[in-house]
Amino acid sequence: MDILSVAAVAAPFVAKGAEALAKTAGEKIGGVVGDLCQSVADKFKGDSFAEQTLAGAQEKPDSKARRGALQAVLAEKMEEDLDFAKTVQKLIEADRSLS
Repeated sequence: MDILSVAAVAAPFVAKGAEALAKTAGEKIGGVVGDLCQSVADKFKGDSFAEQTLAGAQEKPDSKARRGALQAVLAEKMEEDLDFAKTVQKLIEADRSLS
């Protein structure tokens, strides 16, 4: 899976947050999504634009525009740090295997 595809899959999960997904999808999936959300938050820490983009997406998780902005920032961060990209991809794959 390429970086843009991973970002496209990850963005809605990160926007909705682990708590909301745990309520609807179960604890195991919620745990994986929680790890994903924490990894993204840690990576965005110190980058005010990335932090604001994440906060905006989480404020209105159903907004396509905000999810798109989050997806773009996430893809940028993954392109800059391939280890981070691998972590996100592994968490996405783990979530898919639980579904």
